[in-house]
Amino acid sequence: MDQAGYRPPRYSARYGARDPWLAGRVRAGAYLVWRAAFAIWRPAILLLLLAAALGFAVKAAAELDVAPPARPEEERLAEAVQTSVGDGRGWWVEALGIALDPASGRAPDLVLAESLAPSLPRLLTPDSLARLVLVEAGRSGRHVEATLRAEPAWLRDQRLDTALRARLETAEGRGASPPELVFAPAPVSRRLGRARALYGPAADAVESWFSESGGRALVLSGAPGLEDAPAGAALYGDVRDLLVQACALAEQAGRRIGQCRVAFLPKPAANLLVAGIALTTTGVEGQARVGARVLKAAASAGLADDAYIGSLVLGTDTALAREAILASAMPLIAEAGERYTRPVYSHDDAATAATDYARATGIDEAQRNRVLAHLGAIRRDAGALQAVRMAGVIRSEADAARLAALAQQYGHQTLALHQALGAGILDLAAAPQGSLHIDISETAWRYGGIAAGFLLLAIGLVFWVLLAGFYRTRGGAPGFVERMDGRMTRLILGRNY
Repeated sequence: MDQAGYRPPRYSARYGARDPWLAGRVRAGAYLVWRAAFAIWRPAILLLLLAAALGFAVKAAAELDVAPPARPEEERLAEAVQTSVGDGRGWWVEALGIALDPASGRAPDLVLAESLAPSLPRLLTPDSLARLVLVEAGRSGRHVEATLRAEPAWLRDQRLDTALRARLETAEGRGASPPELVFAPAPVSRRLGRARALYGPAADAVESWFSESGGRALVLSGAPGLEDAPAGAALYGDVRDLLVQACALAEQAGRRIGQCRVAFLPKPAANLLVAGIALTTTGVEGQARVGARVLKAAASAGLADDAYIGSLVLGTDTALAREAILASAMPLIAEAGERYTRPVYSHDDAATAATDYARATGIDEAQRNRVLAHLGAIRRDAGALQAVRMAGVIRSEADAARLAALAQQYGHQTLALHQALGAGILDLAAAPQGSLHIDISETAWRYGGIAAGFLLLAIGLVFWVLLAGFYRTRGGAPGFVERMDGRMTRLILGRNY
């Protein structure tokens, strides 16, 4: 009752029903039960929808295949090195010494030494190397570890980074190049400097040959790290290699071709695989052509996987490949002497021969070109001689892609990792990256969709109640639920006549 003595009508009176106190105990009890049910049905439905959404969401989560984040790349690499060679720093010092050993009777392996020199932080992880710096500063290993463990993570990381950076900057200021050589014995650093001065220009010339031969011959046994190549193994350029190898195949097959017998034409032993790669080289462009030159050098030096590379460039029938090479190259080797002296005029004819050869053998040109492009990328990122020396680990297109990814990541240090890990280097690229991986199955998608549907229904119910109330307070007509409530109220309590 308000101050004017007005008593607002009861809830039932709004619907034209009798007051519950005047309807009798049975009707009043039934009315109270109805009012309680009517008051809780919408919250109950909302709770049921939310419970159903939660239940199906839990089922969907149970169907997810969640892979935890992989360990940091530097930790995986250091562990792989330790498993393969044991003491990373000891192996690094020994490998550098062997590569530059003046008593070995051969030229220093400058390519490997240049790859090894800056790679120590990768072999040990920068944190391990920084701990070594702190120990060498005069503290015991136990004292260093105890101090680092007692510090917060951010302070420990800052201390290690500062110690390593200061050591490398000091070494660089003293002329060490790369500064990581400060961790190697002094004689090793001096030998590397002398090797750069004496053999660096020759190594640079070999590297440039794979971009453009310029009419020069490349004797493989004279290249750094390829001293074990077969005697006489040499490359002469794209067209010239095709002429030389095709003539060697023709001679082996007993076919007498006068132009193949001119005195100035090299006459190596026949090698079907090298001949196939030589012909392939003239038919591809860009990175694939550079990769084909790398592969040709690796096959000539005996460093390629003959089984896989043979299937890539020769197909499954080697007898057919041999005949296809001879047939497609015959117009060229019929004039071998003249074409050898002027190879620049034979590029188009050689490319036509390569196309005819690929058509005759039915090889997968797309796959072959992808592998060659990967080799070209390895040569670009790591170096030509490094690519030649690592070609043996490629036994599938996936291997080529992994090695190319590693070369892009590690650059000229890739050969050092290959030296330490061998074919196991490919496992670094195959390992998962340091992020959470979630594989969503079809069942998980289905349960997740059902959960989302129930959640949308619950949200829709809330909006419906809010909008209905807003509409009613603005003078709108009663809705279906309100009309049903009125009918039930009048039915239970009776009309108020």
